[in-house]
Amino acid sequence: MKSKVKKGQFCIWVNVLICSAMFFFLVASVWTRQKYGELLLATADREFMNFLENKRSLFLMEVCLPAFGFMLLVGGSIFILIRKKWISGKYLHCLLLAAAVIFLAVGWQKAGITSFMKYQIHRSAEHWYDENKVVIHALGTVDGLAYTNSKEALEKSFLDGDRVFECDMILTADQKLVACHDWGTGMQEGFSEDAVPTKEVFMKTPIYGKYTPLSFDEIVLFMKEHKDVYLITDTKSAEGDYYRKEFQEMVDTARVYGCEEVLDRVVVQIYHAYMYGDIQEIYPFKNMIFTLYEEGYRGNPEEMEQYAEFCRKNLIDVITMREDFYSDELNAICQNYGVQLFVHTVNEDERKEYFWQRGVGIYAD
Repeated sequence: MKSKVKKGQFCIWVNVLICSAMFFFLVASVWTRQKYGELLLATADREFMNFLENKRSLFLMEVCLPAFGFMLLVGGSIFILIRKKWISGKYLHCLLLAAAVIFLAVGWQKAGITSFMKYQIHRSAEHWYDENKVVIHALGTVDGLAYTNSKEALEKSFLDGDRVFECDMILTADQKLVACHDWGTGMQEGFSEDAVPTKEVFMKTPIYGKYTPLSFDEIVLFMKEHKDVYLITDTKSAEGDYYRKEFQEMVDTARVYGCEEVLDRVVVQIYHAYMYGDIQEIYPFKNMIFTLYEEGYRGNPEEMEQYAEFCRKNLIDVITMREDFYSDELNAICQNYGVQLFVHTVNEDERKEYFWQRGVGIYAD
């Protein structure tokens, strides 16, 4: 009988320790949230990563001591309850475990553990930029000509060994998506902003009189055949209805050809934060880039911190900015938040080496 009593009491004290540990977790979570934000962002804070630096005494006073005091209070209360036999061991077990579960749940929510775990899982996977630090701009060049977004440019770049391509995209008069920078380039005869062609007319009109135009249909089929190709979208417009139509057209086209998996290799460029939610409602694209030229970004470190924070929260892996506003400080900010930095457009070999040595990716013609 005595052994059963001792065993029961031992279990109660184990539950006290568990409950105290969960209370410590709760207090630490609230403290971290107040001082650094949710765990996902706290772990990007240099001070936090360096074991709280000058906050150690505060951590001791505001987290460790309250948790220790709680353990003493609970332990003392239970000792009295057991001695006085005011409550049965069975109810004590239930109360302690219920309190531990509540502390764990609230602490988990306060710390943002779920989003942190999603981020860690996401970061542990392989990404398109791990092996490819070069994005071929506008599908590459052909016969020394850039911005053609033509079939010949794509095929030449692919044969040269390139696998990540940015493509300019625009809607035709009949709302079909084609590879074109804008209607006023003069590359195709008879087109202008006031004379937008249908898809049929676009496809029948050679670029510079000899190169083959591409629609998104042809690009999807090319990606279906070549499983290692990634496509970065450059959809130009940040107007809601327009870019939503563009991305819906991408999704619909991939489904028509029975290759929706191709969309996992479509890397979406967004130009403003509000585009993220709109596009994710259309399709849960796995890869995104926040490109900053539409934001008018000119190298301010505080602004880069905000962009990097937004990207980390939303699992956006890459930030792209203009090459002439680059600094090593900006790259350090991105690295701190686990974001890969790319710059555009870099064609000189010396500048390419400069960025590659710093782990920065480039867009090149």
